[in-house]
Amino acid sequence: MSRGSNTWRRGPLCLWFALLPGMAQHESAAQEQETHTVAEIQVDLASAGAEISPLLFGHFTEMTLTSFEGGVSNEWLFNRKFGIDESGETDKLIVLRSGTGAGWTPLTQDTAVTLALDKNVHFSAPFAQRLTLLDAAAGPAGVWQSGFQPVLKHLTPLKRVPYPFRFKAGTTYRVRLAIRQGNDPVSVHVGLGTAADALAAETTIAPQGRDWVVVERLLTPMRTVEDGRFLVCIREPGTVWIDSLSLTEDGKDDGGFRKDVIELTNQIMPTILRWPGGCFADDYDWRDGIGPVDRRPVTYNRAWKSFTPNDVGTDEFIHLCRRLRAEPYLCVNYGTGTAEQAAAWVEYCNGAASTPGGRLRTQHGHPEPFNVRYWNVGNEIYLPNEFGSTSGRDYGRGFRRFAEAMRAVDPGIRLVAVGCFDLAAEEAARAQRDPEQWQLLRYFHDWTRGLMEEAGDQVDLISIHFYDPGGVEKAQSREHVNQLCMAPALALEERLDRLQELVRSLAPAGKHIPIALDEWATWAQNESNLTEIEVSKEADPAGIGLDGSLEMLRSALGEATIMNLMQRRPADFALANKTLLYAYAVGEIGIRRDALHVSPCGLMMQLYATRERCRAVEVRTVCDSFKVEPLRPHDATRHVPELDASARIFENGEAELFVVNRNLEAPVSCRIALRGVAGNSVEVAVLTADSVLARNAFARPDRVRIETSSIPLESDAVLLHTFPKHSLTRLRFKTGVAPAPQTPK
Repeated sequence: MSRGSNTWRRGPLCLWFALLPGMAQHESAAQEQETHTVAEIQVDLASAGAEISPLLFGHFTEMTLTSFEGGVSNEWLFNRKFGIDESGETDKLIVLRSGTGAGWTPLTQDTAVTLALDKNVHFSAPFAQRLTLLDAAAGPAGVWQSGFQPVLKHLTPLKRVPYPFRFKAGTTYRVRLAIRQGNDPVSVHVGLGTAADALAAETTIAPQGRDWVVVERLLTPMRTVEDGRFLVCIREPGTVWIDSLSLTEDGKDDGGFRKDVIELTNQIMPTILRWPGGCFADDYDWRDGIGPVDRRPVTYNRAWKSFTPNDVGTDEFIHLCRRLRAEPYLCVNYGTGTAEQAAAWVEYCNGAASTPGGRLRTQHGHPEPFNVRYWNVGNEIYLPNEFGSTSGRDYGRGFRRFAEAMRAVDPGIRLVAVGCFDLAAEEAARAQRDPEQWQLLRYFHDWTRGLMEEAGDQVDLISIHFYDPGGVEKAQSREHVNQLCMAPALALEERLDRLQELVRSLAPAGKHIPIALDEWATWAQNESNLTEIEVSKEADPAGIGLDGSLEMLRSALGEATIMNLMQRRPADFALANKTLLYAYAVGEIGIRRDALHVSPCGLMMQLYATRERCRAVEVRTVCDSFKVEPLRPHDATRHVPELDASARIFENGEAELFVVNRNLEAPVSCRIALRGVAGNSVEVAVLTADSVLARNAFARPDRVRIETSSIPLESDAVLLHTFPKHSLTRLRFKTGVAPAPQTPK
C-alpha cells in the first residue's frame, strides 16, 4: 500500500495549507514500510470559497423507466387505456386474438361474446374496449386484470411481471372509467374479487346515454382478497365501449401521485428534477401530455420501444415539483421536434394568461405561470442511436435556432446545451482504426468545439452525462468491480479538466459556462455476480426486483465521491441530477403497492442535500492509497486515496465535513484539524453496512442505514476519529465565524 496526498488544486480559493506537524515524517516512514498509518485531514473554516449551488442535489426521472407508471404514480392498472394491443404477446405462428389489450384477459370466451379493440370509437386514442353480449346465458362479457408491475424493457419483452392485487377488507378503492352505450343500453358492472361470481365488492353503473361519460365509484371489499382481480363486464345482451379505466386506493392520491412516496421523497430533499428524459425526450410531443388525463392518447416512444399513457404531463410534473419543493428542469425534443414546438412549450409554462399558451394552461386549471427556469435542448444528440443525432457543429446551429425561438417567448430562461467529453487525439485515432467503434463514436470527436464555435454565446450551461465504470465484463472479479466503483470521481475530474479548458478557450470574453451534470451514477452494468447478490434468495428470477431496489452501498460510496468533487469545485457545477429517483429495481426509492424503502444511494443523497446557502471550504487530506487496475487495456492504473473529503460552511456558521472511506477491508484512523471550530462536540452521521454489497429491501429496509451520534471535541480543535470500512461519514459542527452572505446569482 502506498502513501499519497489526496489534494485538489482547483478548490474554491486554490488554497494551499501547510502540512500538519509531523506529516512529512509520517509520509517518509510510510514509503519505507508497507504499514497502515494514521491519516490526516486539515480544514480551515475561516476561509470559505465559492457558493455551492443547492441545485447540485437534484435527481433525474424518465417517463419510460418506470419512474412514474409503477413508480410514484398512484395508478394500479396496467394498460388502463387499452392503448397497447396484443402485438408481441405471443410467438405462435397462428395468433389467437383475445380481442382485448395487453395485460387484460377475457372474462368469458363464447360464440355469444365478442371483444374488440375499437380504433373508430374511443375516449382516448388509439383504442377503446368494445364488449358485446348476444345471449345472457353465455355468461358475462368483459375483461379482467390480476395486476402487474411494469419493469425495465431488458428484463422481459412484455415489460411487466405478474404482481397480483391484494384487496384489503375495509379498505376503500376508487374506480373510474369512461363508458359509451350502444343501440341497446346495458348496465356495466365493476368488481373486485377472484372471479365474476366471487366478488368481494361490486358496483353497477346504469345506462347514461349514447355519449361518452366518465363515472367514478368507491368500492370497499367485505373480505380480504389475496389473489385479486379487477373486472368490468356486462351481463345482459347489448354492446358497450369502456376506456380509461382507473383503480387507486382511496385517500392515497396527491395530484395523480402517491402521498406516501412524496413524503418519503421529501426526506431525500431533491432540489431540482429533470424530466421527461433522457432518450425519451427526443421522441416526445409535450402536447400529448396536457388536457384531461383520461382523454390523453397512449403513445409509443421509439427510443425506449415502450408505450406511455401520458398520465403524467407538464401540469402533473410541475405539481410533483411543487410538492417536493424542487425546481422543474424540462428537456425539449430536439430529435423529432422543432424550435417552434419548444417555444410553444415555454409559453405554455411561462406565458401570461393572455398569451395563446397561457390561455391553454389556464383552461387546464393553472392561470398562474409555472415559471420554469431551466430548459435542456435535446439529450445525448452525439449518440448515433439517438433521434436527431449529428455532429457538434450541426447541433450548435440547431441549438441557436431553438435558443432564439425559446428566448423570444421568455428571455429569462437558462438554456442547457448537450455537451460531451471529447475524445482525446489518441482515442480518436484508435477508434478510427476500428470501423465498428468509429461508427458508434464518430460524433464525439470535436463535439464540444463545434457546439461552442457555433453557439457559445447562446449557451448558459453545458450538459454532461457520466456513468462509471460503465459496462463491466463478466470476466471481471467482484473485488475488481468493487474497487472500480470507488474511483468514479477520479475519472470524472480528469475529463472535466480537459473539457473546461476547451470551453474557456472558446467562450465569449468574460462568460463562464458551468456544467449541468444532469445524468450521473456509479454504474456497473452486466456484472457477472449480480444474481449472487442476495437477489435469487429473495425473489423468483421472473420477478427480480419485486423485493426492492438493487442499488448497493458500493454505488452509494462511489457516488458520494462525485458529490465531494462537486462540492470541492462549486464554480464548475451549476446543477446536477442523480440517476434515477424512481425506477423499477434501480431507483433511489424502492416502490411497491404496499411498501417503500430508501436505497443506499437515496440515503447518500439525503446526507448531502440542502436548500440552505453554503460555501465550499478547502480540505487537505493525506492518507494511504490503493492501486486499481484499469477496466480497459488502454486506460491507466489508478492510485486511489483511501479517504475522499469535502467541506462546506453555512451562513449561520455551521459547517459540515464529508468523508468517504474507500477502504473496503479496514477502518481508517484519522487526525482531523478543524481551524476555526467552536463548541465542544461534533455530530456524526455514518452511512454503512456489514457488506459493501449490502442493499435494502422491503423485508429489510434498514440493512444499510444512517447511524447518528455525538463525539467530544478536544480543546485544541483536533478530532481523533476512526472512519468505518466502506463508509460515508458526515461531521457537523459549529464554527466561530460566519461567511459573508453572497449576492444571489
